[in-house]
Amino acid sequence: MVKTLDAAGYRAALQEKDKTVVIVFGADWCPHCKRLEPLIEETANENIGKIDAFYVDVDKNPELAEQNGIMAIPAVIIAKGGKIVKNATNPRTKQILLDLIFK
Repeated sequence: MVKTLDAAGYRAALQEKDKTVVIVFGADWCPHCKRLEPLIEETANENIGKIDAFYVDVDKNPELAEQNGIMAIPAVIIAKGGKIVKNATNPRTKQILLDLIFK
């Protein structure tokens, strides 16, 4: 399950030490974000206990987008051990998403 984050939730999510954290930055009006949603949901459901997946709406949380240097959406940030380790813009396939998360 993908949970929606605000600024306070974002800070808390990054503190996760035992799981990989996947944070997707997007917007309701973005067609590429809508295409990515089921891939993120499916990946999260298939990897329960390994990853926590979250969504940040850039229109409702512009400060988080700015803080993370998000210039285009959808953007995906991967955090491990409380630190951001990878990011990507618009991963187009599930395999690209899995490689981003697990490699």
